[in-house]
Amino acid sequence: MANVVWTGATDTDFNVAGNWAPSGVPSDGDTLIFNDESTKDLDTNLSGTPHNSKSYAMLVEEGFTKQIGSSGTPLTPGNGFTTVMIRGNSPGIFIKAGSTDIDRCVVDMITTKDDAFQIDGGEVVDLIVMRGKVAVAGSTTISGDVTVQGPAGSGGDTVSKLTIPASCTLSGSEWFVKGGVLQFSTSIPTLTCTGGKVYCAGSAGVSTRLEVGGTGEFWWDAGSSTIAVAHVNGGALKTRYNRVGRTLTSGFMYDDGVIDFRIGGSNMTITNSIRVFGKNMPMFPKGAAISVAV
Repeated sequence: MANVVWTGATDTDFNVAGNWAPSGVPSDGDTLIFNDESTKDLDTNLSGTPHNSKSYAMLVEEGFTKQIGSSGTPLTPGNGFTTVMIRGNSPGIFIKAGSTDIDRCVVDMITTKDDAFQIDGGEVVDLIVMRGKVAVAGSTTISGDVTVQGPAGSGGDTVSKLTIPASCTLSGSEWFVKGGVLQFSTSIPTLTCTGGKVYCAGSAGVSTRLEVGGTGEFWWDAGSSTIAVAHVNGGALKTRYNRVGRTLTSGFMYDDGVIDFRIGGSNMTITNSIRVFGKNMPMFPKGAAISVAV
């Protein structure tokens, strides 16, 4: 196991020994390093032998400004990545977990380019987004914890954003949003939002538990979706579009928490109740057709 630096001294081919320092095509278990010594983009000719049985760690340092892979041809070691740490100001980094997984992925990119880092399939165990705009392909499975902790408030979406499509598989993971933006279109088991903004789109929901606190904002834009239990300790749970088929099983409001369904909150079902333990009351549109079980 060794540290090998991509230089691109010869050309853009991963499999050319002279493109790496020290010279030699990376071996199983090596750490691939991309930094200010990297003079060319990396072509992702990594799908065939002898790479199918290999696994790498990957470190992209702050001085890296080139591209790794491309959409549809991501960097794909057959046995995945042990860890992935992405910094730098790259216009695009595209990776795929291969036949196993990415054990841990941390993204802290300077660039504000949309979808500058893309995971194009396979399994990701733990994912942390500090800075950068990250897109996950629908063929991806996320089995561990996910944290978005970019800057909260105005402008956070230009610095830190994670986008999850409807066909992405989430298995047993807990999600935390502390800043920046999370946009998802498939149901998340458990989500805690204490900063930044969450946009729940498509027919997505929260199947087990939603916690909103601090300065967090959860925008329930989805239709035909369910939030099982919502605890709003601070921040806000809001709607802004009229959608049919929203169901809130139970809601709890504490302290300064806000539940505001005045815009787009018509035709909603509240299965049990919204219990209020703070100073605010839940808000609904005038004349809304709200079904509440008693």
